[in-house]
Amino acid sequence: MPISGSQDFWVVGSRAYFKKSGLNPWRDLGIIQTVSPNITTESIELEDPDGGLKTTADKQVTKIAENYDLTLSNLSMKNLSMMFLGEDPTTLSVTAAEKTFVSSLTYKGELLQLTDSSSEPIRLTQIAGVYTGTVTTGTGDCTAIDVSTGRITTASSYASSSAGDQIIVHPDGLADKRNAGTYTIVGTPSATVISVSEPFLGADETAVTVDLTIANAGTVYKTTTDWTPYSHDRGLLSFVDGGAMAASSTAVTVIYWQYAISGDRLIIPQSASSIEGELRVIFSRDTFGSETERYIPKVKVQPGAASFSTDDYSNFVLNFEVTSDTTKTNQVGHMKHYKGAIPSSS
Repeated sequence: MPISGSQDFWVVGSRAYFKKSGLNPWRDLGIIQTVSPNITTESIELEDPDGGLKTTADKQVTKIAENYDLTLSNLSMKNLSMMFLGEDPTTLSVTAAEKTFVSSLTYKGELLQLTDSSSEPIRLTQIAGVYTGTVTTGTGDCTAIDVSTGRITTASSYASSSAGDQIIVHPDGLADKRNAGTYTIVGTPSATVISVSEPFLGADETAVTVDLTIANAGTVYKTTTDWTPYSHDRGLLSFVDGGAMAASSTAVTVIYWQYAISGDRLIIPQSASSIEGELRVIFSRDTFGSETERYIPKVKVQPGAASFSTDDYSNFVLNFEVTSDTTKTNQVGHMKHYKGAIPSSS
């Protein structure tokens, strides 16, 4: 039998545009894998029990609930802020600077997470050294570094230093932060020249003013033997199992150089009591030959499931619940076939 009446079969792709309430621009939510409309109704029934058998005399829809699950592949900062029900991303401002971190506990063979003054994990450029107890820091004592000879020129006398002592070259003041680190003294060719065994990783330093730290009554721990950087980007160092660092409650101080960060990189999850706005969902077919729009003047956004994977592109779901905008004539918007021919009924 032939089909009678208008027919329109969709193989469809979608785009969605969202405008957050207030003086905000429209935002393209990016590539959408699927749009899943959910329309549910509630109704009441008038039943006639005459004759001992209930029959439905009338039925009336009393509520319609409409919402859309959008599966998004665009994990932009602004989209992620909605996923975590947060306000829009704000500026994350971290200044490059020398810092110290003090931990009350150490665990051999385990990791130490370096944090800032707010106990937030930080990103590092370089870890210069680790020590416990009372140390001596020569303020501005390093004036030059000769990379080829492995020598540090100092402003003060270090003639009393012994071979095997550890010395920390601080990062602040260095032209090349890669030269910051902990080094083993092998000798003092003169009172103001120190020779070290480990190679410097940066370029020569001239006319600098850099702090140097030696053990005094405390202990300066050796890189790779007692501790090692685990991840500068993640702010982690590892205490070597079998090293001189004792697992104890003795305060450990870490000297490091903090990485500079700027830009709108900070999301505070669950900081938004609600996210509202306008939504346009475009259903496009026939290589953009036909397009239909569902415009909704007022929606509430709720985060859904997410999938972060190496086997496929990551995605997450945002749910947009249609609510009535009582200031509009069409309180829940419209469905508009604004491009392409209207399917023929013949």
